[in-house]
Amino acid sequence: MALLHVAKSFCGLLATLAGVGSASAQNCDYGVSFSGPIVITQGGTYSGNWQSTDPSVPAVNIQTTEAVMIVDSRIKGPGDLIDSGVGSTLTVLQSCFAGTNPNKMGQGKGSPIHSYQAASLRVENCDFVGGGFYGIWFQQYGGNHSLDNTITILRNRVYNVDGRLSDGNGGYLETLTSQQAAAVSHAIILDHVLGVPGIEIGWNEIINEPYEGGVGDSINIYDSSGTSASPMQIHDNYIQGGYDSVPSNARGLPYYGSAFTTDGSPNIDPSLATAFLKIHDNQAVNFGNVGIGIALGHDIEMYSNRTLSSGLLKDGTIITDFAAGIGYTNYLNDPSGVFGNNSVHDNLSGRRNYQGGGVWQRDDYSFSVPPTISFNNVSWTPATSGAPTLGDEANELLIWHKKLTAGGVTVGSTILHPSRPQNK
Repeated sequence: MALLHVAKSFCGLLATLAGVGSASAQNCDYGVSFSGPIVITQGGTYSGNWQSTDPSVPAVNIQTTEAVMIVDSRIKGPGDLIDSGVGSTLTVLQSCFAGTNPNKMGQGKGSPIHSYQAASLRVENCDFVGGGFYGIWFQQYGGNHSLDNTITILRNRVYNVDGRLSDGNGGYLETLTSQQAAAVSHAIILDHVLGVPGIEIGWNEIINEPYEGGVGDSINIYDSSGTSASPMQIHDNYIQGGYDSVPSNARGLPYYGSAFTTDGSPNIDPSLATAFLKIHDNQAVNFGNVGIGIALGHDIEMYSNRTLSSGLLKDGTIITDFAAGIGYTNYLNDPSGVFGNNSVHDNLSGRRNYQGGGVWQRDDYSFSVPPTISFNNVSWTPATSGAPTLGDEANELLIWHKKLTAGGVTVGSTILHPSRPQNK
């Protein structure tokens, strides 16, 4: 059923922008009986429904370097849902992940998938609902730098990244500390994954609803790199919504997250920096800070992306007052070689910023330093402070679903309850 495709009315699209994530939150574990946590000590294919109720105990703990595949499974809990360790080779297909409230004062949720010093990770056609902390988190590469030991994250759906801290009573704190925790949460992060060929993050749908979580950079590439012969490909991702846990406080507590960014730590060694990336054909919609940006790194090409933000929630709440749709900056003032030789071209951006006193302005691009190569970066039309609108944002979702249909691409799993709209 093409419930979200071109036949959907304009009003229906606006409703989808507001409510698609909350529906899935009830469907990931619909009618399912869960087993307790599992520890996997040998390779093979596993399928099941596993739940942990202890934030310190993963629902699935992989303790083998033999190849493990998780397929057609539902995994639920307040901590890390899958934890794979040193040298692991993990594939996760057609599975659904649900993060739950830790119900411990001041504690946040764990990551749906945490691979530490793993050899490889493949995550395809999965659903992630209300996951916390670093989302799909590949921390420190432990492979052999071959195409057999790489990372692919393809055709997944992520709803409401939730980095908030629990109030210990079924809810979440609305404090500065909780918002700061949310501001460093991600849907996907590569962390110290250097010089790895064949990395691909593509065709993922990431939707963050206001007041249903808190997210920093939806996709963050942190001190990670492809190779000059095989650059990392970040492509054809749809990212909607980027705000802290109280988006209406945009002016009182500035939001620094991005739909996508390059990131890292200060260093003087180019081989340790984020590098050799191609960031292309992505969409970023309704974000409070930067849509898509290069903040650090070298030998990066960012092209054919679309960023669009009205600066408003659908109820008229203002979510922004600074930053830009497409950003380029040497955030840590890294030396030449560690930062540079980057190109930004053929992008489309429309970004409204609120200046106070009823005044809006357009900040489609912000290049604090000039890219090495820059051309044909186009602003949304009309080029007025009243555009783009919420209707323009709704149309971006329509464009995304047309794109999926044209490419024959299905995102997410097929195991959710039938009432959940599917892309088929």
